[in-house]
Amino acid sequence: GGAALLQIMGALNFLLIASLLLAITASETNHYGDARLVDGNSDSEGRVEVYSGGDWGTVCDDGWDLVDGTVVCKQLGYVNASEVLKDAYFGEGERSIVLQGLHCEGTETNLTQCPQVIRQKCEHVHDAGVRCWPSDDSSGGGLSPLAIGAIVLIPFLILIISITIVIIIMIYLTFNYDREAEEEE
Repeated sequence: GGAALLQIMGALNFLLIASLLLAITASETNHYGDARLVDGNSDSEGRVEVYSGGDWGTVCDDGWDLVDGTVVCKQLGYVNASEVLKDAYFGEGERSIVLQGLHCEGTETNLTQCPQVIRQKCEHVHDAGVRCWPSDDSSGGGLSPLAIGAIVLIPFLILIISITIVIIIMIYLTFNYDREAEEEE
């Protein structure tokens, strides 16, 4: 009886740990076109970086305007851009420049959807930056994909842990009931 209980508990622990690792890995995965703001004084400002080709890269400030900035701000969960900054205002990036000569219309949900007109080779001294207005919920900023993943993940983990505990208690009570029934006979 006890050995079977230990085997079942071990299998449940393995399933719990495997699901935790899978959920954590999924919440930290970046996708093509994801955006972030880097090296600002708050979460709502910084150098614009876009995920492309398995790495984060910068955006060139050729043609960089308030419409382009608003697209990235909305992509990050803010209301719109209050100011766009040029000439590496928030410092120069170190990796590749992935977008240049953007001409967003304002209807795009992602910077990578904006048309590009490449006129010249861009250098990091021309990395684009932005300051975003706070989010609609007035919390002072948009939620990062990692924060959203955590918000979704935590209730899921609580549910999995609760179910696991209930199953363990049921198995324990079943084995104890069977053992008591055998002792009475």
